[in-house]
Amino acid sequence: ADKIITEYYKKLYGFALSKMTDIDKAEELASRIALEVYSSLLKADEIANINGYIYRIACNVFARYIGERKRVHTLQLIRCFCLTALIMKRI
Repeated sequence: ADKIITEYYKKLYGFALSKMTDIDKAEELASRIALEVYSSLLKADEIANINGYIYRIACNVFARYIGERKRVHTLQLIRCFCLTALIMKRI
């Protein structure tokens, strides 16, 4: 698993950069993908197509990451709306 992560990390980082506009977020995404790939490799017995296997994990981690960010953004909007409503009631 260590060897595969070392071998694929640049590709994982490139995948993350292609999906994110911010370098810090791309680094975070790449780290999440690498961790998921690593833990999956430790559990897997035999993988016929390692490229496809890693790509599928990368896509799934990216989808979860975007879902998390949307939830955080939605919560921030709700808080802002509630705060605005409270302020408007006091005016």
